[in-house]
Amino acid sequence: MRENPPIPFVAKLKRLEADGSEVEKVESIRFEFLVDPSNPNTRFTKEFFIFKDGTPEEYIKWLMGYRDLELLMPLKEPLERTRMLRTLLKGQALSLFEYHLSKRCGTEEEGVTDHEVLELVIRDLGLD
Repeated sequence: MRENPPIPFVAKLKRLEADGSEVEKVESIRFEFLVDPSNPNTRFTKEFFIFKDGTPEEYIKWLMGYRDLELLMPLKEPLERTRMLRTLLKGQALSLFEYHLSKRCGTEEEGVTDHEVLELVIRDLGLD
């Protein structure tokens, strides 16, 4: 797992606390995982942030968390991945995701798989 990103990020929450401004609440969702499915003692919980709108750095941190979640779940099918993305996105980010998804699905490009279309949508979301 990526603990230290190559660019040091300053969380929006910390910046707001330092400025003395009112801190906005960050929404998150918790998932439980089993390291060994046959042993319930290997259970652990991990928290993932819900992305609404923010800086490119916040989007990258959210995307890194989503990539970790893809491996932990595991999310293999495009439909499963799309559902999870809709769970982890809210507000403007979800609207942009739906817009890019409908735009990409409507073009029916030759030789492009559903997985590739979803990756293109995630890339498009990061460019907005």
